Amino acid sequence: MKVSIFSNRLDRGAFHASFRGVAWALYEYEVGSIELIYYNGEQPDNFPPGTKYTKLRGSSVKSVLYELMVYLKKEAPDFLIVGPTYINIAVVAITLFSTWKKKGGKLILTHHHPLRLAYQHTKKNNKYLAWLLYRYAAGSFGASPSAVQEAIEVANLPPTSVGLIPNMVVPDQKLQVHDEILLPPSTKFTFLTLSRLAPEKNIPFLIDCFAEVANKRSARLIIVGVGPERKKIEECIKRLGLKNIVDLLGFVPSSQGIISQCDAFLLSSNEEGFGQVLVEAMFVGKPVVCTAAKGGGVSFVTDKGKYAKLTQLGDKQAFVNAMLEIMDPTENEKYKVLSLQRANDFSPKKVGKDLVEFLKFIDEYET
Repeated sequence: MKVSIFSNRLDRGAFHASFRGVAWALYEYEVGSIELIYYNGEQPDNFPPGTKYTKLRGSSVKSVLYELMVYLKKEAPDFLIVGPTYINIAVVAITLFSTWKKKGGKLILTHHHPLRLAYQHTKKNNKYLAWLLYRYAAGSFGASPSAVQEAIEVANLPPTSVGLIPNMVVPDQKLQVHDEILLPPSTKFTFLTLSRLAPEKNIPFLIDCFAEVANKRSARLIIVGVGPERKKIEECIKRLGLKNIVDLLGFVPSSQGIISQCDAFLLSSNEEGFGQVLVEAMFVGKPVVCTAAKGGGVSFVTDKGKYAKLTQLGDKQAFVNAMLEIMDPTENEKYKVLSLQRANDFSPKKVGKDLVEFLKFIDEYET
């Protein structure tokens, strides 16, 4: 089996993490050829041995479509796995009448965010074009039940053609080699959040909650990430008088590395299609406090709060109480164990079997 994976950039961010898991799952089940195709960023790392890399010229999906068509004709992978939504739409369009598809090549779309929410963020994630074009792909899979259900409902896809393949987590090779990711030692209990600094991540809410916790207990908060809301977040920290106990770090090279330095991980998002960073936190054994974000991803990853402290969206007092509870040593240890248990459900070995079986099913169905 020859599988190619195509996305915007694969050297950092959510799609680096999610497609890295796909690649390792394929490798775990002895898929013979894996190749990454991308058009922005640097060559990705921490992918399986023997992975091939192709960087297309151009900086937008429109500018690389011709090159992608040439690649498919020349290399003829059995499967091309693509995402996110706007890339799904573009690639379906160019492969409708391609010789690669006519010769048996199969396009697999991925759903990492519910289609309606994705469309609200940017019109290039066009749910109407998804409805028109998604049916011409061989199949697709979603990272969470909500993403799967939205693909079926909004794009009007047959349920048998859409699989549930959660995002996976693999050890980050950067974990041991980047000393700069280590936090300064502190006797204070350390909370940490890592996300893009964007409105939907709801960081000001988290800071407000932390302010109440810090009035009662000795604690500090580390905020990791970059994005358009940085200035607003800095103003919030200053307004609440938290500059000495809240650090805004920006980008770090290893999510697992920085998360491994905290005592508890926080996620205050208004919406999450999956919640990759939650799995990363659980993988390194960190207790999690989070909100039941729209999109269903957080509820899925935490199994409706079985493996983390899950609070209702917008309930400030519940989030504050959960933070205070997780500072208790006994409670903290309990959720460390639960995190590690849940992370195992998202390993390439466990999810990889479902992925390979799904691809084989699509292959047999299409043939």
